[in-house]
Amino acid sequence: MALAPQCRKCTATAYNEMFGRPRVGVARDRDVALAVQRALDALGGIRKFVKTGYKVLIKPNIAYNRPSPITTNKEVIATLVDFCFEAGAGDVQVGDSAAYPTKHVYGRTTEDAFEGSGIAKIVVEKGACLANFDKHEFVEMAVPNGRVLRTLKVAKSLVDVDIVINVPVLKTHHMTTVSLAMKNLQGVLSDEYKVIAHRDDLHWKLVDLVKAVKPKLTIIDGTRGMEGYGPALGTGVDLDLLIAGENTVACDAIGCLLMDIKPVCVEHLMLAAKEGLGPIKADQIDLASDFEIETLKRRFKRPEESFAEEFSEVDSIAIRKGGVCAVCNSIVQNAVIAVKRKGHIDKVGEVDILVGVNPPRSGKSSEGKMTYVVGDCACKSVSIAGKKVRHISGCPPFFFLTELRKLAEGERLT
Repeated sequence: MALAPQCRKCTATAYNEMFGRPRVGVARDRDVALAVQRALDALGGIRKFVKTGYKVLIKPNIAYNRPSPITTNKEVIATLVDFCFEAGAGDVQVGDSAAYPTKHVYGRTTEDAFEGSGIAKIVVEKGACLANFDKHEFVEMAVPNGRVLRTLKVAKSLVDVDIVINVPVLKTHHMTTVSLAMKNLQGVLSDEYKVIAHRDDLHWKLVDLVKAVKPKLTIIDGTRGMEGYGPALGTGVDLDLLIAGENTVACDAIGCLLMDIKPVCVEHLMLAAKEGLGPIKADQIDLASDFEIETLKRRFKRPEESFAEEFSEVDSIAIRKGGVCAVCNSIVQNAVIAVKRKGHIDKVGEVDILVGVNPPRSGKSSEGKMTYVVGDCACKSVSIAGKKVRHISGCPPFFFLTELRKLAEGERLT
């Protein structure tokens, strides 16, 4: 709940004074069902949240058509469905909308994501319903004290239920450092709102989302996390962990600590704390765990580290940055890593990538090189033409994600 402007102190202290220290449960067990149960028991059990006859919406991360850890572990979802029915829920839905690039760049659907994650099959087996938000009505919702969004459009399923349970994955993210509960809420937005505020204001957008959309329960799936160049090109990390809590921001803060990432270094978490949405300091959170955080913590490789390691092996591609936002920078890096992972770098040949406002040009002759001018900022500030020059517009320029792959596959230049 966002604090009213007249009483906001811009620190998590204000939250604690009004609502007390939020409790976060952390459980570790190789048995997924036991880990989920112990994390929930630390909060008072599933019946504290799900009452007889309740309509429940479980919102996993099903942004891609890939299994855990890119998406939420299907066993965690299966366990939650069982627990909700055992608590007396009258209806349980598992819903999401795939990421914008998944659908509009790679040509996959949310149905593909449900199937590829393995969640579709197990949800049906458990007697729950799949809620494909893309096929549902979206309704406008006001954002109290919104910074970059005054209103947003969310899946109507979200407002037609008694409780929303947010179930993200514990992983890093190349645009936002981490992808946890706050980031997972992007999936409830209509596609038009998914791409709004996707520059350096992305962090404020995530804060606005939490102000408007308030899941009553968050369960972060750390059974298998992802480090490095997440959310889709990282490396899996087996942790057997579950994090549960009522306060979204506090849950994300504990998730960061378990990845050995300082919450204050994650911009959207720092902003959320200043807006009074929850604490991010460990001593302001009531942590319930059978283990000390230090014994559970594992250092996750950061996205920038992963890219630096991989790009150091690439001599044929030059990325020339002007004044570039984190999102454009991440899209370019993502495209390079994807092609390298497929072993297609040699097929791509020599490439110059210009991105941001007024990117520097190479002092050497670019004759024979393929040149990409990426994003609206670069397209507006760079005057260059030729048979081997391509302008990829967009803010953000998601369609660049497939351009190097097309070059490697020998697509005819136009």
